[in-house]
Amino acid sequence: MKKKQIIAKAICVFRKEDAILVCEGFDEVKGTFYYRPIGGKIEFGETSSKAIRREILEEIEASITNLKHVGTIENIFTYNGDDGMK
Repeated sequence: MKKKQIIAKAICVFRKEDAILVCEGFDEVKGTFYYRPIGGKIEFGETSSKAIRREILEEIEASITNLKHVGTIENIFTYNGDDGMK
């Protein structure tokens, strides 16, 4: 991750009853696992809806329908010793 760079990501929440689908990641500096809904970086010139459709296809080989934007969240965090935005 480049320092001092804001990275816009599209994240999709798949819910079934009281559960949501998440992926697992690992922070090597902290030595801890973390979990977040699946998705990824919005590429230059790409809308957030196109990005999430592409990311879901890449990550779980699925097409999605009924996509609805529910909000925007800013998340300041530390990952592998670097401060960043998610």
